[in-house]
Amino acid sequence: MNTMANFDTLKLAKKLAAAGFSQKQAEGAAEAFSESLLGTVVTEQYLDVRLAESRSALEVKIAESKTEVLRWMFLAMIGQTAVLAAVVKLL
Repeated sequence: MNTMANFDTLKLAKKLAAAGFSQKQAEGAAEAFSESLLGTVVTEQYLDVRLAESRSALEVKIAESKTEVLRWMFLAMIGQTAVLAAVVKLL
């Protein structure tokens, strides 16, 4: 769905002229509004691409987090084993 296809600058200019704008002011305002609207319209395809990029980045972060948690878990287990071995040796 293209929002710009539904925006009629001529119709806006006519309404502005009817509301008291000069023809030149009405046309200029309608064109300026059209240009600013064109810069803010987001397509569904753009959102799909951004969503896919975000999903990929999130999956990478989750994988990195899992790796980091496993690394710390094994280091803690090694540390606990070393402490337990030292305590048993002292007894």
